This record gives sequence, structure tokens and C-alpha cells, in this order.
Amino acid sequence: MSPDIGFSEVEEILSGAVALGTCVQDDGTRLIGHVPHVAPMGYLHILFAPLSDLAIDEARENLLPIPLAPEYVKWLRWANGASFFSGALNLYGYTRLVSRDPNYVLPFGIMFPNTLERPAGARGTDLFIGSYQRDGSKLFVRDGSRVLRCPRSDGSLILNEWTDVFTMRTSELQRLSSLFDSDGRLVAERSMLRRTDSAKIESLPRLRPSDYPQLPQEPCSTTSCAATW
Repeated sequence: MSPDIGFSEVEEILSGAVALGTCVQDDGTRLIGHVPHVAPMGYLHILFAPLSDLAIDEARENLLPIPLAPEYVKWLRWANGASFFSGALNLYGYTRLVSRDPNYVLPFGIMFPNTLERPAGARGTDLFIGSYQRDGSKLFVRDGSRVLRCPRSDGSLILNEWTDVFTMRTSELQRLSSLFDSDGRLVAERSMLRRTDSAKIESLPRLRPSDYPQLPQEPCSTTSCAATW
């Protein structure tokens, strides 16, 4: 998959874990940075296979009346969800099924956080797109672009704000990257895995794809690289 403006930054940050081992599963899901100290078949990062336009249309219809933010649609076309830094930050994807196959890993689905598990106090059009493992706080898109963070069950309390999805994704990956060493081991207090300030993060510049390395695309067998959360 060729890098694109807005995703090249993701590839550059995740490329720091390439030396630990990578592979691409049959469906296109990319596993980056083998971390056996976390789990025998654990990976630091998981980028799930892109979502088709047909599946995106289905997700858009099923989420109504919540609009599927255009910037997040771009993300789904590049990766249908992701797990970063051993699950410290998860971005949701759209899933149609549940698999019991241990070698077939699915992203955290976008439907439940926006319906049955929707935090009280959230506005009707807020789109929940991700969460932090440490405290369960959630990320959501408001007004089609701004990304806000709230506690697990209170959508009215704003903890952080970013100007757009790209800025949230890039700045958080940069921040989390500084907390791990080259072996994928956490070298900071676990409390740092979620933001501890209340800063508003302004827009970051988007650089050209050619400025960054592309992640390896080597295929692998599901038995040798089954991802573990």
C-alpha cells in the first residue's frame, strides 16, 4: 500500500518498530513490531486491512443519524481500525462478523461505542472513533472535524481537543512513541499512556509521502504471526 498525505506520518512513526519483525496477513492486516515480552505472538502495532467503499456505505447507513466524518472515511479506506503501542490507543473499524479463529483478529468495532455503549451526555451527531486502554476514555469527532476526548461514560466532560483527525492521530502517536524504547517496552509510568493534560492541540503540517519510509509489505502465514492484543 502506497503512503498518502496524512498517513505517511503514521508510517514514519510505526517504522521504528519494523526491526522487531513485521508481516502482512492474508486479508491485508499489517502486524508491526513483534513484542514477545508482552505476549508470545504479540505485536506493538496492528493496522487492519482497508475497508471497501461498499462496506463504508454500509457503515454510513448503519450509523445514521450519526454522520460518518469525511476525514475518518479516509482513514477507513487506509486502515479499517488500528491498535497502537500494544493496545494503548485503539482506533475503531467497521466489522460485520465475530470470529473465534485465534489467528483472525478484528478491530474494535465502531457500532457499539456509538449505540449501546454510547456515553451519556454526548451530542446526537458525535461520532466515537477510538479509546485509550489505560482509563477507557474515548475519542469522538464533533462537527465533522474536531476530535474531543471524554471519560468512558460521560460525553459532556471534555478532557482534550484536537483540530482534526489527522492532528489527533499524529500528535498522539508521536507522544506515545516517546514512552517506549526500541524493543517496544514501556519506559514511562503507565499513567502516561493516556493524556494527563487538558491542552488543545492545534493543526499539524501534512508533509509529502516521499518524506517518509514505507512500511514493509512481506506476507506471512497466520500461524507464524497471529496477533495478540
